[in-house]
Amino acid sequence: MKVMIIKKLKTIITAILAVTLYLTLTAVSCDITPDMEDNGEVVDLEPEPDEGEKEKLTISITPPTVDSTDPTLVPNSQTTIPSDAIVITFKDGNAEIHDPVKCLDITNNKGHIVIKPRSEGSYSYYLQGITDNGSVEIHGKNRIKLNLNGIGITNPNGPALSILTEEGCYMKIEDNTSNRLVDGNAATNTAKATLLCEGPLDIIGKGALQLRGKKADAIRCGGSITIDQAYILIKEAAGHSINCTSGDIKIAGGRIKSLSTRSGLTATDDDKGSITITGGIHRFSTLAEQSPAIQAAGNLAISNRDTIITDTYGDASHSIYASGKALINNTILCTYTLGSQIPACIYGEDDIDITGGSISHITAKGSGIFSKGDITITGGSISAISTEAGAAILRSDGRFSISNASIAIHTESSYNMAIYSKGPLSISSGKVDLTSFNTSMGTASTMDISGGFVYCYSLAGYAMHSDDDMTFSGGLILALGSDGAGKALNTNSSILMKGGRLVAMGGKSSIPDESGSTQQSVIYNTTLYEPSVVAVKQLSGNFIAVYKATRKFQPTISCLISAPEILPNTTYELYLKGSVTGSDHFHNIYYNNFNYTIGFLAKTVTTNGVSGGVNYFYE
Repeated sequence: MKVMIIKKLKTIITAILAVTLYLTLTAVSCDITPDMEDNGEVVDLEPEPDEGEKEKLTISITPPTVDSTDPTLVPNSQTTIPSDAIVITFKDGNAEIHDPVKCLDITNNKGHIVIKPRSEGSYSYYLQGITDNGSVEIHGKNRIKLNLNGIGITNPNGPALSILTEEGCYMKIEDNTSNRLVDGNAATNTAKATLLCEGPLDIIGKGALQLRGKKADAIRCGGSITIDQAYILIKEAAGHSINCTSGDIKIAGGRIKSLSTRSGLTATDDDKGSITITGGIHRFSTLAEQSPAIQAAGNLAISNRDTIITDTYGDASHSIYASGKALINNTILCTYTLGSQIPACIYGEDDIDITGGSISHITAKGSGIFSKGDITITGGSISAISTEAGAAILRSDGRFSISNASIAIHTESSYNMAIYSKGPLSISSGKVDLTSFNTSMGTASTMDISGGFVYCYSLAGYAMHSDDDMTFSGGLILALGSDGAGKALNTNSSILMKGGRLVAMGGKSSIPDESGSTQQSVIYNTTLYEPSVVAVKQLSGNFIAVYKATRKFQPTISCLISAPEILPNTTYELYLKGSVTGSDHFHNIYYNNFNYTIGFLAKTVTTNGVSGGVNYFYE
């Protein structure tokens, strides 16, 4: 297989290296502290204009491993506690309990605390101190307020903290405190989670909470979960990191970093099960098969101005999975999938809408974005790379539309397309840069390009393919198919030129349909063993198209050029070689403010009188 990478993909490589560096610097084994700062910025540089041969890109990221060590916990407990609060202080292998309300049944079995109210009320609790063999279990109906005030609880035989109240818990991680909850992996441990809450759970505060779920989940909740401001580090979870079994998950800020065997952030309620992230810097990593980093049984909405990293290493483990609709808006999102069986960085059972932000995908054997519905991209930037056989990098089973977005995709497998849709595929504005060993962009329906800058480069196939009509009505397009039998434009229907500027090169001709087109085209068939400048000039006017080719085509090349300046019943000249310079170009198509030093006049042609006529510079 050819070993080639396009120089312009420095954009993608730069982004990938940034992601790799970020993954390294934010390794899950690191501790989390309240004063951590990170802007999560990913810099997306402008691509270089020329193509060139390089060695094939390989990416190697070692899956994270569980760090079994914990530094000495410095609780930094706050001294100001309300007088009506129930205070549990662990020390010396036991616990001291301060109960000012005097209406609770409290049992203390050598630091294992069980609390049952004799009368219902919204009680306030403070937990502090350290124990290596203890637990807290709170029963009741009403919602409680629970303050983690520098607490360290390890329970070898069950959950560290169980909140068994029907109406759930308002949990505050006290500012500037450090807290730790750990369960055990003993055979007698039947815990569902280290932190277990039967009802809704709200977590706030500017303190830090570290968890280990050695037996099952780290956090498991039977109601909705809301998280804001808090710093949560899940150093290991044999099950899920954060598991909401009934209700929605909403994250408005803070920092969450987790490593789990199964899913990272998951909402599994079939009736609700939605996930909304509107703030914070987060990373979710999973190791097992079929274990998404983020999984929503309902809708997924990410409108986070900060950074989210999701990385999965098991087979068939999508990085982000949504059973409902997915909306991603103004987010820095870095996704990575290492496993096989075609995992997707973002997988949607319904429509996926992307409106702004910066998204980077790395996938070894899968897709970047896969939707069983429509994909709509209306802003932002997407960079994606695939190093092995998988599926199309961006794929929609419905419609696929792109506007005002910047998309750069590179795939190094002959089985992968860069973009594919079963429904109509349209590009109305923005910038699309695709490089593929297979067809770069394809659809089982119609393809319509009405604006923007579009670059499709195929090393072993078509640059563009459609089963139905392929229509160009605007934009600036460079399509480079492979040599030999490769076409730049291939369709089972008609190529319709109705506007825009197009340069299409391949081993076989791409011929527009004269009867359905409204813009003239010229075609030049020749042999291009060495890269050359190709220029078209009106006989009595200016150069209207100059392309500096940097790719060899053997044994023959067919070059299609169409532009609004190519008019019926007009004579044009074709020049080869020479040199061209200028500031306004797109992948070496010079369209404004350029200087062309003439090589030699190769051919002339006088266009026909048909508005969509096709004309040949005969060799």
